[in-house]
Amino acid sequence: MKALHCSLLAGTLLISVWGCSPSGTSTPAARPVPKASSPTLLNPSPLTGEGWPELSKVLQRHSLVRTFSATSAVQMIYDGKKEEAVKMDRLILIQPPNRYRVVNITGNLKATSVSDGEKTLEHTNTEAFTYHAPSTLATANAVMISNENYCGSLLYDFFQGVVVAEDIVHPSNREVSVASGAGPDERILKFRARDPYGNVRLTYSPADLTIRLIEADMEPKVKMLGMSSSNAVTSMALIERFDNIKVDQAIAPEAFSTAVPAGLKVKDQRKGFTKHSPAPLFDLKTTEGTLVSLKGLRDRVVVLLFVNTLNLKTRPAMQLVESTTKPFIDAVDFFAVGNEPKEVLELLKKEAGMSAPLLVDNNSGVFEAYGVMVPTADGLGVLEVPQVVIIDRRGRVAEILPGMPSADDLKKALRRVGVGLVKPTDGAKQ
Repeated sequence: MKALHCSLLAGTLLISVWGCSPSGTSTPAARPVPKASSPTLLNPSPLTGEGWPELSKVLQRHSLVRTFSATSAVQMIYDGKKEEAVKMDRLILIQPPNRYRVVNITGNLKATSVSDGEKTLEHTNTEAFTYHAPSTLATANAVMISNENYCGSLLYDFFQGVVVAEDIVHPSNREVSVASGAGPDERILKFRARDPYGNVRLTYSPADLTIRLIEADMEPKVKMLGMSSSNAVTSMALIERFDNIKVDQAIAPEAFSTAVPAGLKVKDQRKGFTKHSPAPLFDLKTTEGTLVSLKGLRDRVVVLLFVNTLNLKTRPAMQLVESTTKPFIDAVDFFAVGNEPKEVLELLKKEAGMSAPLLVDNNSGVFEAYGVMVPTADGLGVLEVPQVVIIDRRGRVAEILPGMPSADDLKKALRRVGVGLVKPTDGAKQ
């Protein structure tokens, strides 16, 4: 179970007191306090390397498909022990922008993540959860689809619907190289991908530009797992090979059905919290000790970003949302909300370089009220972060953006609540 519990630390989280041991067993452990690390850069380094044109072509090919299906064989290798690798088999069906079904089988565990474009259903052999559907597969942030040890894959970033290769490559290192593969129908792109994938070798076919193999060293996740003395993992490697690839072939609509399998009870994270419903009121203090009451913010548009330090998308999400909302500070109040100790959140705010207030939700009451965290029967809590919630001037939920939205998606959401009609502050552009 090491891979399952540990893996969730880097995507959407299962929060508990479980730690991870290199022997593959799960043992109770104190929750680690994150170490300081360099945040993702808001201003990325220059684009370099000969592989950029090729990467752009591969991204464009995938972002324009009408449908995509494939099977994949995945290995997660810990500390170089190939004989102990966690092996997974997957079925992947995609109809952009946000309809998909991914089935992942690891031993006796079958995990399914499916979106019909309106809602997302995820289930294992014993539990099922319903979430809001993401705007695109690339921004899907439910537990299983965002985690590489269940149904997650870097492949999904290529279906984001925006032909911008820069979104795939980590902003701290923008070099992309290209080389010949083992055969004439193989080319290899090498680059540093977004967290948690680290350094990546991506093999694709120059004939049809489809991705055949993804190899990643998972360096950011290794560093994160090293924050706890109970985690002795020193290296990881993810290898995902894609076969039976079919592009632009019809997929039966029922493939994306979100009907709950017989015998499973479903926990609906959207219950009592949906678009157009009254936003749950709260009174929280910032990390500086200032009390913020949502009731006192009527007649203002409020943007909430729910964060947690163990999710590697948290810091770039804080930077992106603050920079996107800042031009509209005359009409918009932006707050990040964290459910960790104040000392941890103070460090997070410093690392992210964020000047906006960070609210401390000590008992996770606001996280639960906004459907970001749902307790589960086994004592684990399903935590879907980062997540953006926009509250309109009447105090109602106007937009719910699971995962890390793009700046363009966030601007469009703000315009839908009238912010785009407000003149931005001097010196800023919409």
